[in-house]
Amino acid sequence: MLNNQLNDNHINKKSIPISITTCFLCLTILFVFKCNDQFFNLGKYYILPIATIIVGCFQMIFMLVKGKIKLRIEHYCIIFILLYITFITYILQLPSKFDTVMSYYMLFLLLFVMSIVEFKPKEIKIINISYIFSGLIFAIILLKQMQAPYPGVTRYSVFYSEINFYDSNFLAAYMFLPSLLAFNKGIISKKKTKQLLYYIIAAIISLAILLTGSRAGVVALFLGIIMLLCKDNKKFIIKIIIIGIIIFIIYELIPEELIQRFFMESYNDGSNQKRLLDWNYGWETFKTSPFWGTGMIWTIDAISSRIMVDYTVHNTIIGFMMQFGIIGFIPIIILFVNLFKEFLNKSLSIMLISLIGLMFLIIMIEAQSSIVLFFPFIFMYIILNFKKNNNNVLLTEIL
Repeated sequence: MLNNQLNDNHINKKSIPISITTCFLCLTILFVFKCNDQFFNLGKYYILPIATIIVGCFQMIFMLVKGKIKLRIEHYCIIFILLYITFITYILQLPSKFDTVMSYYMLFLLLFVMSIVEFKPKEIKIINISYIFSGLIFAIILLKQMQAPYPGVTRYSVFYSEINFYDSNFLAAYMFLPSLLAFNKGIISKKKTKQLLYYIIAAIISLAILLTGSRAGVVALFLGIIMLLCKDNKKFIIKIIIIGIIIFIIYELIPEELIQRFFMESYNDGSNQKRLLDWNYGWETFKTSPFWGTGMIWTIDAISSRIMVDYTVHNTIIGFMMQFGIIGFIPIIILFVNLFKEFLNKSLSIMLISLIGLMFLIIMIEAQSSIVLFFPFIFMYIILNFKKNNNNVLLTEIL
């Protein structure tokens, strides 16, 4: 009881200032809708991430002076990965593309800095809300535009110019975590007005995910919601009824063609066979250079040059294996396993559910150097670092 009161007082202190690092990170998250790249790469969206890295580095310097820097296994893995990219690109001179190399440098540096910087409970709360609203922004734009980018297919996405749009599967994958975080806020909020607000936000983002026509996104979201409900037995029946009403409303709103896509055509349109073929070509390409990898080039170029077929791998894990080889892939896997191990702690159940959903999604798309993978990853490591530094603070009071 006393601990909870202390936590509440600690969290609700309005006098606690927000760091510049937090401000830049939140802006970076909120303005992802201006990324303007089909697969959410950093090619045209680098100013805010770089600014966040710079201000984060200054905060790290102050922490270093005070002796507060704590390097953990994830930090050593990231350092190794950055050195490895440099080694295979500039020493071994494996094939590489400048934008791919720079994207990896920026994303892993952002992950490194954000997983070291210490955030206050109030800042974690703001970062969490920023993530939710970043998904809501995409959802509102999609619902406003209601444009189908694929001829003859009823699937919707967000257009960032007259002819250019975000890939529907990547868009759904990005909106997954904001939707899940909003549902979680609705479930744990004590005030009914906040519950209603976050349920509405979650419903809007979920509707947008359904409209993308991404089956992987819908499966991840559905399983995530079920796991969220199962982790807390309080008012379970009421929550089931509320979620059921939301699902019914969404079902009534989406086009008939999408219902057929989700429930009738899932195994008959050849997409699963095509995906398995993509994975096989990726695996065969990996075997041509298993030790050092194929280098920092797109997988379609690696597959084309090594086994003479024009396919892309459509799988983030196989994509990492191809590009980095066994040596570079090991620390990447450690980063995932480390999160999974730490999130098994019951108080981090929302993060464990998010990680499971993210892992499922990235197996279905190729997101090695994409915001779709790295921003959730960065968010999860921020939460993990916060929990390790503030073990007495309940995350249910923040997330």
